[in-house]
Amino acid sequence: MLVEVPDTARLHEVCEVITRYVPMALEWLEEQGVEIDRERVCCTLSDLKIIEKPGMLNFATVTKERILYISENSADIVTNLYGENAYRDTLVHEAMHLIQLGCPCEAENDWDRRAGIAYSYPDFEENSLDWSWFPEGIAEHTMSLLTGDEPITYASYLRYLRTFHLVTVPDTTSKAHAVDAIGYEGDPRALFSLLSDDVLSETEMLSMMTSLSVLLDEPDAFIHKYQAISGTDLTSNREAHETVMYSMEADVCATLAKCFYVHLGQLLSSGADVTAEDLAFLLNLFESTVERHLSFTKEEYDLYNYSFTETYTALREIVFCSLQTSDGTDFAEFYASYCPVCEPGVLNASLSWLDAEGRDVLLEAVEALEYTAFPKVP
Repeated sequence: MLVEVPDTARLHEVCEVITRYVPMALEWLEEQGVEIDRERVCCTLSDLKIIEKPGMLNFATVTKERILYISENSADIVTNLYGENAYRDTLVHEAMHLIQLGCPCEAENDWDRRAGIAYSYPDFEENSLDWSWFPEGIAEHTMSLLTGDEPITYASYLRYLRTFHLVTVPDTTSKAHAVDAIGYEGDPRALFSLLSDDVLSETEMLSMMTSLSVLLDEPDAFIHKYQAISGTDLTSNREAHETVMYSMEADVCATLAKCFYVHLGQLLSSGADVTAEDLAFLLNLFESTVERHLSFTKEEYDLYNYSFTETYTALREIVFCSLQTSDGTDFAEFYASYCPVCEPGVLNASLSWLDAEGRDVLLEAVEALEYTAFPKVP
């Protein structure tokens, strides 16, 4: 492997980004109610090595050994592709990983890599806590929040991260970006608790996160394990691959629907001034977001989506049967005729109970749909 010492100007540029944005991120995390061990972060930074790696395909990358590889050629490429701030934003993303990483003093643990609440264990055949998509998505989203720039990469990770945000919006007791903040801590159960308010079992939540790792990254360990058990090679059998992945995604969305309705039910019983328009907007936005994860375009997909549609329609029916609008109209009837106005920067509801950060989360979810008419889940 060809590596070099970075030139002084490039090294100063990288260090300037790290020393500016790591403290900024730590302050932001504290505002979200998360206290990061600053001594651990300082220990990680004190052990950081910055190395030039010519010809590297990544724009920049941090390893578990706390080596930040950079490349002048890659810096030019990312700038040409994504604009003048793109390389800085890439470095900010990598700086967020420095907060997530375990420090040298944690070497006595039995894991060999930690990124926030994601862990890899060398002696485990299956690493059910190794959710690499989650810290990557969070690092990219945090970069966007801190710099004000659009994300550059990991679009598929961010789609699910936005759904996590949307699920927790009705929870007015937590910060709007609590999902991101928890991703810098060390306890996966904190995420489970936030998403489901401890209503769903840790087993179900762990299953969802593990399934997302398979869906988003298709790790070799899963492919090999599935072939060993079933005799089917998912890399060469397209039909089997489609069945497994589509069915798994429906199960993930079913769990997210349960989480969403847990928080929605708590919001409705909290005494907050939630209007019929607020509720219809939230329901429609969640359904529209899920529609981007699943597919309802072919009849054969109905079988794949069964676990989601069965769960979701049952949950929604509970809401429909228990609510009326202020003029006495059944909420189900009101929702059937509900037609949201979808315009950039506009939320089609008063949402007076929601703070500014929560509204920003909803605006981000609306803008991510990228079309003007929200479909409704059957």
